[in-house]
Order: sequence, then structure tokens, then C-alpha cells
Amino acid sequence: MSAEHIATLKAMLENRRGTASRHMAAERRALVWALGRFDLIGHLEGQRVASLKNFGPGERTAGVLAHIRKELDEVAAAPGDITEWIDIVILAFDGAMRAGHAPFALLAAWIAKQAKNDARTWPDWRTLPVDAPIEHIREPAKDA
Repeated sequence: MSAEHIATLKAMLENRRGTASRHMAAERRALVWALGRFDLIGHLEGQRVASLKNFGPGERTAGVLAHIRKELDEVAAAPGDITEWIDIVILAFDGAMRAGHAPFALLAAWIAKQAKNDARTWPDWRTLPVDAPIEHIREPAKDA
């Protein structure tokens, strides 16, 4: 991604409440164009290299989970801060790669899981408390 696209991304993050300047529409189009060519697998491969360099080898599952819990507290304190949400995403990818999953497998699992969720039956969200998790409706077990 070019320096110009990174600057555009930063401007969009700073303006995340949707009160865009008159130039933001063109900047958003430029960013969408750049992201359409973004190599997620290559990016994750780079993340894995950096993680091993900075945090050492091994699964480190307990440490990654402890860090995710810390980040969850930070999201709870500042839910509008996108960088706190992204910290969780980065840690989740790192934990999965440390558990032995290749970047391509992460992308494939993400797509498959989203398709599975899209095919599930969900309760009417309007009937549920806003602070409760919404889980799919479990199908009764079929006799074998």
C-alpha cells in the first residue's frame, strides 16, 4: 500500500463518525481501490515473521489469551476506538498462527465460518436485550 493510501486510511480512521470532509469521498474511493488489491495472506505472513522476531517462538497460548483479555477491557472502556478492536484481531491471528495454522488456512476458515453463520437461523434481535450475546438457534440433534 502506498504512503498516500496509508495517509488516506489514517484520515478515515480519524474521521470514523461519518462527518467526512468534502474531499473524503475521493479519498475513500482511493482506499477502496488499494484495499481491493490488498494481499491479506502476504500481510499475515509478515505479521507472523514480526511476531516471532518480537515475541519469540512457540504457541504462547496463555500469553496471547491474557493479552486478548486486556484488550477486551480496553474495548469496553473505549468502544469507539477502532485500534482497540484491531488489537484483538491481530492477537487472534497471531494466536491461530502460533497454534500451527497457516495464513491461507486462516483466510479459508474465516470465509467458511462466515458462510456457515450466514446459513444459520438467528433469533429476532429486536426481542433480545442489547447487552446479551445473540447466538444462533440450535437445531435438535437427529437420531443416528
